[in-house]
Amino acid sequence: MPPIDRLEGFRPGGHSMYQRVMVAVLCGRTSIPAWTYWMPCPPSAERVASGQWLRP
Repeated sequence: MPPIDRLEGFRPGGHSMYQRVMVAVLCGRTSIPAWTYWMPCPPSAERVASGQWLRP
């Protein structure tokens, strides 16, 4: 995991933009564990309801 951690800027035990968390994913009909990087929503963040970051 260290090469991917470096790519994502994740520092175990340190300050990082992301958290590495274990999630369940489906592989066919089987649920298997997988790591993913998750960024908590900052208190000052605003949800983009349309899903588009920039307005046309």
